[in-house]
Amino acid sequence: MYRSGGRWIRGDVLGEARHEVLLGVLGERVEVNRRDQRERLATLTGDRLDAFLDGRRLTVVRSVDGPRPSWGRISAELLERT
Repeated sequence: MYRSGGRWIRGDVLGEARHEVLLGVLGERVEVNRRDQRERLATLTGDRLDAFLDGRRLTVVRSVDGPRPSWGRISAELLERT
């Protein structure tokens, strides 16, 4: 399991927010296959995370209407595939 830090940020500066963004920094750099990551993002379905990993930087976008994904889910869906 990767150690991390981060927090959810609402983007409602310009009006009512419909999405939140998790900006996180992992404790160590994680190498990922960029092509696989782009393909996964291009084929998002309703139950998959809108997440991106770049070195140590993790970004996850979610609708404010739904539950926040757990770290276990983020790790299982994104980090364990690297």
